[in-house]
Amino acid sequence: MRPRPGGDPWARSLDAGRFRAGPEVAGAEVLLLDDTWASGASAQSAAVALKQAGAGVVAVVVIGRHVPPAPPGSIG
Repeated sequence: MRPRPGGDPWARSLDAGRFRAGPEVAGAEVLLLDDTWASGASAQSAAVALKQAGAGVVAVVVIGRHVPPAPPGSIG
C-alpha cells in the first residue's frame, strides 16, 4: 500500500483514491492492520484500494490502546 502522490494520507473521510495497491494482491486474502481507529477512513480507503486491485478478501484489525489520564497530583 502506498499513498497516491498528491493525496492526503491523513484525511478523515473515505477516499477510494487515497491509496494504491499493486497487482500482487489479486486474488489474495489480505489482513490489513491499522494502528489506530479514529474515523476508520484510512482503513476503509485502504480496503477499497485492495479490493480494486483484485484482492479476494480484506479483513481489518485495529491495534490500539486507551491510556486514561493520570489523576491530579499523581506521578506518572
